[in-house]
Amino acid sequence: DRGKCLGRKFDDIWPDVAHFVRPQLDAVLASGIGESWSDVRIEFVRDNAPVETFWNYSFTPVLASDGSAVGLYNGAVETTATVQRDRANALVMPRSP
Repeated sequence: DRGKCLGRKFDDIWPDVAHFVRPQLDAVLASGIGESWSDVRIEFVRDNAPVETFWNYSFTPVLASDGSAVGLYNGAVETTATVQRDRANALVMPRSP
């Protein structure tokens, strides 16, 4: 249950993608500057099978009084349906010259 994430380690919450996003997460924690990404392809295992998914997500540092990053807020929205719809539309809609 990802709803019980507060105070837990990222790698324990999202073990299937930690290897992919860990460098981004570490960079935000090191710099103290938030970052965001759009329609990023991330493969998950759902129902024991790999599934192509797409996500908009951000990492926002939680700062201590001295300005150092001591935690992280991760907001995420799955955009798979939108990406799939856009792909399908690109196949059937003629392109303008």
